[in-house]
Amino acid sequence: MTRQAPATTADVSTASAGGPAAGGAGPDRAVRPDTAGPSRRAVLAGTGGLAALLALAACGSNRSVEVNLPAGTKLAATDEVPVGDGILVSIDDQKIVVAQPEEGTFTAFGAVCPHAGTLVQPDEDKFLCASHSAHFSATTGAVLDGPPKQGLTKVPVAVEGGSVVVRA
Repeated sequence: MTRQAPATTADVSTASAGGPAAGGAGPDRAVRPDTAGPSRRAVLAGTGGLAALLALAACGSNRSVEVNLPAGTKLAATDEVPVGDGILVSIDDQKIVVAQPEEGTFTAFGAVCPHAGTLVQPDEDKFLCASHSAHFSATTGAVLDGPPKQGLTKVPVAVEGGSVVVRA
């Protein structure tokens, strides 16, 4: 009867790792045992993708912006609103942009961008949301360019005694 010599430590680790004899990685390459969950790289990639998706969803949301001011509320004196431009006013914690696109014609809109939720600013014959460089018409409140899908909330106004006031 022929006796085989006992396996050496190198032979055992190579064989158990699927070494060259078994067509495996061999002693120069580490073999990871199977893991029960995803790799750290997969988790980080998934988390980053989810964060980007949430950021896009928040960025792309269009909020309904309400303005609740009673009829007769004074927004501005007519001589405070330059022709071809507008002003930003704050009444009872509500921000309103009042414009005079043409001499004697006044408009007003809620000053919160429905896309970004930030304040718009008068910018000559339009209103600018600096968050994404969106522009809204000072005449209609409609989106002129940029990502918003809806315009600014219209505030009906009238001129009474030299003042721009909220109309019923």
